[in-house]
This record gives sequence, C-alpha cells and structure tokens, in this order.
Amino acid sequence: MLAIIAGALFSIQNTASVSLDLLFIELPARPVSLWLLFMLGIGLTLGLVASTGLVWRQKAAMLKQLRENSRLQVELEKLRRAGITSSE
Repeated sequence: MLAIIAGALFSIQNTASVSLDLLFIELPARPVSLWLLFMLGIGLTLGLVASTGLVWRQKAAMLKQLRENSRLQVELEKLRRAGITSSE
C-alpha cells in the first residue's frame, strides 16, 4: 500500500514531458516519471538475469562439493571398517 502511495506521489511530482534520444532512435515525449519507472524496470530485470546466472553457478558448485563430501564419507567408512577387521 505504501509503495502505491509513493508511486502516485512520484507520478504527480514528475509530470514534465521529455523525449529520449538513444543514439540511433529518438523515443517520443513522455512524462519523466514514466521514463524513470521504465528504466527502473529495465534495471531490475537485468539485475535479476545477471544474479540468476551467479546463483545457478554457485548452486552447481555446492552440489559438486556435496557429491565429493558423500564420496569421501563412504571412503572414510570403508577405511574405518578395514582398520577394525585387520586389527582383530
């Protein structure tokens, strides 16, 4: 609810229309608040995409470590058993 109120106040305060020139294309005049919210959305989307790749990479590394840990636990258990049977 607070975000909606803040967004409404933001829109009311930034009503001046501006056009954006993006080197090769000129976008039509729109209120500053609309352009800022649009760019915020683009930034949030790009950040989400970039962080998703990092999270997947970290999850893959964690799974690799868990498999190695399991393998080493099995090997340790085998060595413990071998030590018990050979000393008897």
